[in-house]
Amino acid sequence: MKKKALFLIIVFLVSISIINIKPLNNIILKDILNYKDANDTGFDDSKFFECLYDVYTNKRNTSYDNVSLTDAQLAALTTTGDYCKDRNITSIQGTRLSKLTGLKTLDLSNTDDTDSNNNNIASINTSVLTALTTLNLNGVGLISYNGNENGANITILDLSNNKLNKTGYISKDTDSKIVTFSLNNNNLGNPRLATLDLSKDTLLRTVNIKDNNIISSIVLPNTMTGNKAVINIEISGNKRLSNLTLPKTITTTNNGTSAYYAPTI
Repeated sequence: MKKKALFLIIVFLVSISIINIKPLNNIILKDILNYKDANDTGFDDSKFFECLYDVYTNKRNTSYDNVSLTDAQLAALTTTGDYCKDRNITSIQGTRLSKLTGLKTLDLSNTDDTDSNNNNIASINTSVLTALTTLNLNGVGLISYNGNENGANITILDLSNNKLNKTGYISKDTDSKIVTFSLNNNNLGNPRLATLDLSKDTLLRTVNIKDNNIISSIVLPNTMTGNKAVINIEISGNKRLSNLTLPKTITTTNNGTSAYYAPTI
């Protein structure tokens, strides 16, 4: 009788435990089923996926639970507009970055350097974005940019207000497509970016390099070619600048005729 009573007590206690644990198990199971980390989207940083989702829906969404984008939907995106600004993005990398086959403009800039939601991207690789022509990284905390690791067809590049260090800018070894280059207010690099070498960016027509207190040498391409109206070299406010290598010749075309001249300061 005692053994039977003991058995009933044990069964009762086990039943109580199961009853008490079951709701907790349901909660845990539900969380596991609904949990969606960045890897579920194919991007290392969920914040970048969220901005792409906003681009696709053309609105700032307030919830991203159980949302997704197909490869075709990613391929249809051509510009990020303002949706990827100030999003606390730290990386754009991921296994599905290459699916953005139609993306021409990627704007990751920050509009306010005091905003807690600022993007903070130390380095970037957009080599798989073959359609990309405009890349805006203004104020994202960039430390290094390597042209060999970024879109082969980028024509407009803005690296202003960053922290580029001694080797912070490396031009694409060959066939650089950059036409417009901006690097303004880059004053926080450590060790500092003393020499900015743009000699391999031979298609440059517009150069904005202003207010950089750490740059002492700027090297421009040996030749620059373009319509006279669009060639612009702005290098004011570089207080440490002691060496400037200008193009030996600039070729301007107007109404089918070409003029060649050596620029002077």
